[in-house]
Amino acid sequence: MKREDVWDLTQQCGGVFKFTVLLQKRVQELVRGAPKLIDHPSTDPIEVAVNEIRAGVIELENLTEDEIEEMKKSLEEQAAAQSLLAKEQDGRPGDPSTAAITEFLKS
Repeated sequence: MKREDVWDLTQQCGGVFKFTVLLQKRVQELVRGAPKLIDHPSTDPIEVAVNEIRAGVIELENLTEDEIEEMKKSLEEQAAAQSLLAKEQDGRPGDPSTAAITEFLKS
């Protein structure tokens, strides 16, 4: 995606943080099986979410304190999973498999 496109989307959403939060929330919904809100051929949840934002069919509502805490926890879990994947790619023995991490993220 071009920088100009990202800039336009962040402005459309009201800032970088709001765009990031909206994108993350929508991608999580799509990964969990939510239907697409636009007709788009891609199966990549990030690409679908970006195009839904671009089309203006989703927007960020005010978050509750619980939702903010849930997002923080989710971001921490994602960072931990990415760290585990990076270690696995380094080929260190004893690191969890990609399948195990995938199952962890599904829970």
